[in-house]
Amino acid sequence: MKTLVPLLALVCVTAFPLTSVAQGKWGNSLSGEELKQTREKGHVKLVDVLDSLKRSHGGRYVKSSEGVRGGRDVYIVDWLTRDGELRTFIVDAKSGKILRSN
Repeated sequence: MKTLVPLLALVCVTAFPLTSVAQGKWGNSLSGEELKQTREKGHVKLVDVLDSLKRSHGGRYVKSSEGVRGGRDVYIVDWLTRDGELRTFIVDAKSGKILRSN
């Protein structure tokens, strides 16, 4: 029974798309106005960041937001690995470079 609960949780996460994922190719937790501001600031498109994460780490997108870390505009991306581990990536919004992950 102890192994059944985590297994069911993993099945639910992978079988039923999250609301934000269902909104587009990757989904997007940023509003239309936030997306417009992102383009005006010269930021890398979030979809390009997600494509890069998919290529380099496999797994799937969960959710994202924008923030400021160390004076830099960043994307904060929650990502579910192939092994079912939830990781958070802090990505520089101007360069697309991963600054930190856990």
